[in-house]
Amino acid sequence: MVIIYRGLGILVPIVLFIAGWIVSFWFKDTRIGNPSFMGWTLFYTAIVCLLLGLGTFGGTDENGNPIPKNRHHFFYIPIIFWALIFGGLSAYLLLATDKKSEESSEAELAVADTVPTIHFYNPTPDTLDYLIYTQGGLSEQETLMPFTTSSAIRIPGKSYVLGALDTKGEATMTLPYYEKYDSKLYERVKEDGREIEQRLIRPLSKQANDYEDNWMLLNGDYDMILVDVTELYSGTIQKEKAATIDWMKKIRSRHAGSELIELSIAPASPKGSVYVSEPNTYLPVSNSGERSVYMLLTFPNDEEVTNDFIRESVEHVIM
Repeated sequence: MVIIYRGLGILVPIVLFIAGWIVSFWFKDTRIGNPSFMGWTLFYTAIVCLLLGLGTFGGTDENGNPIPKNRHHFFYIPIIFWALIFGGLSAYLLLATDKKSEESSEAELAVADTVPTIHFYNPTPDTLDYLIYTQGGLSEQETLMPFTTSSAIRIPGKSYVLGALDTKGEATMTLPYYEKYDSKLYERVKEDGREIEQRLIRPLSKQANDYEDNWMLLNGDYDMILVDVTELYSGTIQKEKAATIDWMKKIRSRHAGSELIELSIAPASPKGSVYVSEPNTYLPVSNSGERSVYMLLTFPNDEEVTNDFIRESVEHVIM
């Protein structure tokens, strides 16, 4: 592709890419098809292009002679008009699509309130596949890069086969993981003349504003802890507080990765709510007084959890 520009017009695509890179720190979904991500990217690009355009729109040179206007353009369009174009697109993406997104979110929330979900997390430095299967129902196998989480998968069925494979096709996790396990958590299902065991999925409770999600680690040699990080907030997050908190006292629960992890967290008050930050994900920048914030941490189960380990992990996910 040939890029046609004149003067400072080349800054238009450069500003656009830099704005997108900065905005990406606040979004998990950084695809061009995400209207919120693109809307805010174009919004900040429009501001910078407006300032550039105003700064290059006419004037005089060192001899007092007038400088011809609009000499700085990108694809024959002056920088200041790119600001108007980006601004208009930003307004459309952030405002015109807001109602549609709101309706979609409400519909998804209504489904999520009645159907359990499961997240798969790869706690290892290797690329792994997760798989989930049930007779006559959901069947899925997807690849997860190191230290990444799958999208929440709705699981309306009663039970499932759950497992994980490495790039060679060898199992790194399968339920049940050990020969001795709680048989009450499984049901036997006949398939092709043999019996297989599927992990039972607990139904959701009717408690409002609580957090009830299932997690599966793609390697049974790792464990997960739930850490309360609400104390970090005074309206906005305060990174300096991380060094003053006794994090061992903030561990709310520990879960073996050799079994499906069933988290159930009630809000601190009847009007409160719960937010759980996924592993290796930035914590929210701000928090309300009625919301409790937690984060999930994983580690090899043969290693000791220390205050320094939790503190460093917390500081790593604060913007």
